[in-house]
Amino acid sequence: MDTFGWQWYGGHHFENDYTRFVKSHLLPVKFGIDKRYVEFSALIRSGNMSREQALEELKTLPIVERGFIDYVIKRLNLTKEQFDHIMKLPIKSHNDYETYHQYFIDNREIFKELLDKGSIPKTFYEKYTK
Repeated sequence: MDTFGWQWYGGHHFENDYTRFVKSHLLPVKFGIDKRYVEFSALIRSGNMSREQALEELKTLPIVERGFIDYVIKRLNLTKEQFDHIMKLPIKSHNDYETYHQYFIDNREIFKELLDKGSIPKTFYEKYTK
């Protein structure tokens, strides 16, 4: 750290405002996803944090510095009301939207032929026809 002058950003993947917002606010508040589990697990395995300390920190939401959410709202060109509305919208999944997935499943044999001829990669076939 001293050799290169590196400084801790205050959180794992907080090196830019977008990732800091997503990890510290959007994922935990809107979706109930706390990425600190992964970060803390690594710190525990390396001996830099105790399991008890991690469990204690996970009892509260990640700390967001004062004014940061207002800054994000401004950068997104939203009003506070628009932002709050977005945060309160129901959580959706890919299943809530129309896709061509059933088309690929229904035409699996055609895609298998394309795979056998080398016209599509195996990863495409496996991903879209199952």
